[in-house]
Amino acid sequence: MLESLGDKHILVLRNHGIAVGEADIERTFFLLWTVQRAAEIQVTAGALGGEDNPIPEEIKTKCASLTQELIKGSGFAIKFYEAMVRKMVSERGKPW
Repeated sequence: MLESLGDKHILVLRNHGIAVGEADIERTFFLLWTVQRAAEIQVTAGALGGEDNPIPEEIKTKCASLTQELIKGSGFAIKFYEAMVRKMVSERGKPW
């Protein structure tokens, strides 16, 4: 599994799901949420039918770059994680 992961942080396990590894829980959660959301959008788009419109390489590269920027030094992943915990607590009344 580590060999397949290489220098990446996300590994899609066919018929099993997604494995994510990062420096801390907050960054790992942010990457996992991002990949999960992308998968949901892809499934929904696939259900629409019609011709596929490939995303240009420039946009793919920019999205990947922005995600890395958010994870590395901006503190965004921590704020995102804390916001999601607050949301969960407000909906359930307790974190776990």
